[in-house]
Amino acid sequence: MQAPSQSLPRVPARWCSQSRFGPILIVVLVAANLRVVITSLSPLLGTVSRAEQLSSLAVSALAAMPMLCFALAAPLAVPLSRRVGLERAFVLAMLLLAAGMLVRVTAVSALLLAGTALASCGVAVANILVPVYIKQSGGNRAGLLTGMNVATMGAVAAVAAVASPALSSLLGGWRAALGVWSLPALLAAVVVAGRTGGTGEDVALAPAIRPGRRQLSRWGDIIVLTASQSVIYYSMLAWLPSVFEAGGASVASAGSLLSVFSFVSVPVSLMVPPLVARIDRRWLVVLAATALTASGLFGMIVAPLALPYLWASLLGLGQGATFACVMVMFILRARTPEETVQLSLAAQMSGFVVATVGPFVLGEVHALTAGWKLPLIMLAGVLITQLVSGCVAGRAVREEP
Repeated sequence: MQAPSQSLPRVPARWCSQSRFGPILIVVLVAANLRVVITSLSPLLGTVSRAEQLSSLAVSALAAMPMLCFALAAPLAVPLSRRVGLERAFVLAMLLLAAGMLVRVTAVSALLLAGTALASCGVAVANILVPVYIKQSGGNRAGLLTGMNVATMGAVAAVAAVASPALSSLLGGWRAALGVWSLPALLAAVVVAGRTGGTGEDVALAPAIRPGRRQLSRWGDIIVLTASQSVIYYSMLAWLPSVFEAGGASVASAGSLLSVFSFVSVPVSLMVPPLVARIDRRWLVVLAATALTASGLFGMIVAPLALPYLWASLLGLGQGATFACVMVMFILRARTPEETVQLSLAAQMSGFVVATVGPFVLGEVHALTAGWKLPLIMLAGVLITQLVSGCVAGRAVREEP
């Protein structure tokens, strides 16, 4: 089904033609916006809290809000993509993200939470549909596109983490610094809209049957793996700068550590998906990734400021590899784009629901104990679930036609 093309803005079709580079361009532009709503705010969370006089409960809620909205808004992705097509759904998601990023920096403090929620709803839709788009458009390049998707998310998240404190100083405050990050979303919306207005077709998904118990049981390992990885990853995105700030690091240094955490995931994000797509013993990749994450968490618990860049690097490598495994397994385990929607939706919704609890609980435990050791120990316990579910999910799986 196609929506009327005149309802969307157009740019010259040659900007993103129907060549083999078209899907790559769309994946990169959309992926560039899927973590910025969190990593642009995270290094400034303490600054925003002090400026707006937020309570510890409000700060925890702000840290957890993106994941909650990811879970609640994710089901909208399926009917939206069926109605307007995948690429137009990306356009609408990016416009919603940009609007939310602007709303949250208005002078009305109450809109900080509302704007974050609105932006996160846009991310939620794109999160679900990117693996589907890769399955439908990637062909034998699915591993490469998955790697580029994850790598782009990590790279831009890293830039946002290190640039937001600098922009805050340069532009005279946190509001202007956060507002800047609406621009990449607007760029993505315009360019992808230009593709849908070009010579090609934006194919909508065929109606898919809701997965039954047997199917969900078959996917249980990936669902649990996604949930475990999401708790650790999003907890680190939300609180890693605060952990190092509490140890005595400056706001800029803490932001740079979050940047390291995100940036080191880029090379593994490019290497891991093609590797996982080729080998049979995928559980070895999950084992290695979990060991790296465990080493980073152990360092942060025992001596956070002894080797902070090493701890951040180990965490980023481990979580980047785990997330790349999750994304490529969505594609390997699903037979059709419609089934990819079902798996992506079931796994990511479950993951985001659990991930909502993670940052919120960690923030409240930190407020109660006035320290980060116990929250980090709790987070390390989640690695056991990640390891077990990941090894099960990483068994030899034949990609079905």
